[in-house]
Amino acid sequence: MPQIKKTSLISVALILLALLFLLEAANMAYNNSQKNPDSYSPPISNLAINKKNVLFISSYSPTYPILFYETIGLAEIFEKHNINFDIVYMETKKYSEAENFQRFYDYIKYKFNDKKEYDGIIAGDDAALMFVRTYQNEIFKDIPIVFFAVDDIVQADIAGKNPMITGIYEKIFLTDTINSALNFNPTADKICAIVDNSMTGLGDQKQFFDEKRNFPDKDFFTINTEEKTLDEIKQALKEIDKNTILIFMSFLSDKNANRYSLDESVEIITSFVSVPVYRATVGGIGSGIFGGRIYDFKKAGNEAAQILCDVLLGKRVISEIPVVAFPPDGKYYFDLQVLKKFNLNKKLLPKNTILVNDNPKIWKIQKKFIMPLVFLIISVLLIFAAIITELSYARKAQNVVKMRNIAIARKNKLLKESARKMKIMSENDFLTEIPNRLSVVAEINTLINEKAIFSLYLIDIDDFKNINDYYTHECGDAVLKEFAKRLQYLSQEFTCFIARYGGDEFIIVYKNGFLTRDTDTLDTIKLVLSQPFFYKNVKLDLRFSGGIADSESELDFNDLVSNADLALYNAKKSGKNTTLFYLPKMKAAINEKNYISTILQKHCKNKSFLIHYQPQIDAHTGEIHGFEALCRLDHSEFSPAQFIPIAEECGYIAAIGRIVTEKVISQIASWRNKGLPPKKVAINYSSGQIVDTDYVKFLKSLLEKYDIPSEFIEIEITESLYMENNAVVQELFKSLSELGIRLALDDFGTGYSSLSYLTYLHVDKVKIDKTLVDNYLVDGKEKFIKNIVNLVHDLGMKLTVEGVEQQWQFDLLKKLGCDYIQGYFFSKPLPGDDVETFSPKSV
Repeated sequence: MPQIKKTSLISVALILLALLFLLEAANMAYNNSQKNPDSYSPPISNLAINKKNVLFISSYSPTYPILFYETIGLAEIFEKHNINFDIVYMETKKYSEAENFQRFYDYIKYKFNDKKEYDGIIAGDDAALMFVRTYQNEIFKDIPIVFFAVDDIVQADIAGKNPMITGIYEKIFLTDTINSALNFNPTADKICAIVDNSMTGLGDQKQFFDEKRNFPDKDFFTINTEEKTLDEIKQALKEIDKNTILIFMSFLSDKNANRYSLDESVEIITSFVSVPVYRATVGGIGSGIFGGRIYDFKKAGNEAAQILCDVLLGKRVISEIPVVAFPPDGKYYFDLQVLKKFNLNKKLLPKNTILVNDNPKIWKIQKKFIMPLVFLIISVLLIFAAIITELSYARKAQNVVKMRNIAIARKNKLLKESARKMKIMSENDFLTEIPNRLSVVAEINTLINEKAIFSLYLIDIDDFKNINDYYTHECGDAVLKEFAKRLQYLSQEFTCFIARYGGDEFIIVYKNGFLTRDTDTLDTIKLVLSQPFFYKNVKLDLRFSGGIADSESELDFNDLVSNADLALYNAKKSGKNTTLFYLPKMKAAINEKNYISTILQKHCKNKSFLIHYQPQIDAHTGEIHGFEALCRLDHSEFSPAQFIPIAEECGYIAAIGRIVTEKVISQIASWRNKGLPPKKVAINYSSGQIVDTDYVKFLKSLLEKYDIPSEFIEIEITESLYMENNAVVQELFKSLSELGIRLALDDFGTGYSSLSYLTYLHVDKVKIDKTLVDNYLVDGKEKFIKNIVNLVHDLGMKLTVEGVEQQWQFDLLKKLGCDYIQGYFFSKPLPGDDVETFSPKSV
């Protein structure tokens, strides 16, 4: 055979082989285009550790679909600017809001205790924004905060008025999703949304009903899962008819406070409806939800990270950045199997729709069988060509094959080495090179599944922020590395697993039974970890606090870590440099707080707080001077001293303040309409209400609505609010003054009080607390009260004394020159109706 024919035959075989590879590449590209939006998994690069540090507070748990895209978006931008970011999870999908707020508050409060090493905060979704707003002054003071993916537009706008907060809110593609649904069902006359009363759910409800203006001919209604039992939810789903467009927005819990994961919610919904279910956000598409236009959470993460980077790098001033809606280009995702299930026309899908569960063609399914056959045919052709070629040509071919095999072997070696390194990187901390959080989670879950007996020892380096601040972050990194080396030594001495849990927190999993105080193990751990550390000839005394929790059969990983963290929190509160064991009583206070928080949530929702009015009597005339409005819980044994602090911690105090204000002004109007002479009513204002920047506008609107002169309202403010003395507080005082509202200093004698301090306060009245009366209104000490009276009067103020219960107390206070008396001597706090018949006793 001529040489040209030999070469041609081989060329044909090689061309066929090339075409096969081209087909395979095209097939791979096709499969990639069919990716489910809930399962797409791009890699995340390790973030560089540098000077700037950001904390991302996510409302969700690590496995929630939205969080994946948000994290990718943030990481892409922060990596470009060498900014490190940590993530903490509020896990609002797992716990009730009240319970979760308290859990997370305790966790973050401890994290930020004396170590605010973060330069910026990212708040992801509604719950995270509410949290950072509530505790901004306490925990995140002077730290720039950027939020994103927030559904509650009202909350976003309020937050944007804070000079240290800005962000972007989520404008979900409801209009486009509803229009696509109407393409399939043009005769539908009703649109229903499945919602709950979570923070995200409330934002969803507002955006849903706002769509009414875009579809005025449709009836809009909701199935609120928190107002129905599970059986009632199922029945409501069954009753959805074919003329209804059904949209799944949020479903975290039911009326009985049962919690549901996203997968559980999707299964319940799709099992009991007879119509397609649409959705305008990530989650559920591919598991029974038909689809919709999906908000691009990755691009939203890009935008939020870029805003914060600009602020941290000095390119923009956060107070000058407005809050805006950020609707990145969304994509349509629809499930082909659901389309077939309801016999819908594929041609009605929006243009450029990405299909989920799109079954591949037969040749693709059988590809693994067809391709070996094709390769076999090509191999035969190649063998035939090789046989008829000259021996020298065959030798050359053999050399090529040999070289190819060597290359493949090298490539495989490199791949194995790369896989090994990737595994090490994924399981170990980048800085300290000891196991990381993911590793310790897997280790503890394995021990729990094996029902092993072990102790979890959570350790935190005391005053680590000071090390970073005074000796640079480089020094802080050196301390963390040294601490990790010491833990590695301990892991060899004892049967234990060690890991860096995050920040300056480490975990020891002691697997040789339970740790106890009467063993030498704890003393050895303390001795090893507390040795001084020398950094560039500077001696650093290392101290740490710890919390220990023992494994129990009914505890999962989260419960065990929560117990250890609670013990650690109490160790920090008790003075640091100590280790405490978890005790069940540590949770008693938290459980009570959670219970009270749930009650407060219901009262806020129903506006069912009771207002009682305690008379303030003119000491000289015996007539009624005014009243103090006191908030009470309806049908509850908890006193204000118990529920007010919790309302402040859990973020309800602003809402309570508005409810009380409206009830008081309404009551004054009611008394006036019944012919009673008008009297001044004092309303308590908590420092936690400072986040409600529109409170004065709200107060003014109520005074105008009920036609009540401002002179009949007095605002009682505690000294702690005066001590803040920031721009927001000063603006509050200025606005109240311009409105004609007088201020009273409440609880004088319980806080920062000093007689000289009174000279700096711009108030019209000072109220002495009951504790001052009990301690100083006795023989030999009453002169102290007299000095206060004289100073207050010299400053042009009036003095009210609270907690007066006895005749002799009244007589002495009157003699000392006090202006007004309040207490059980005259009356307990009265319901509004009883005030109408109240008459003070003669004195």
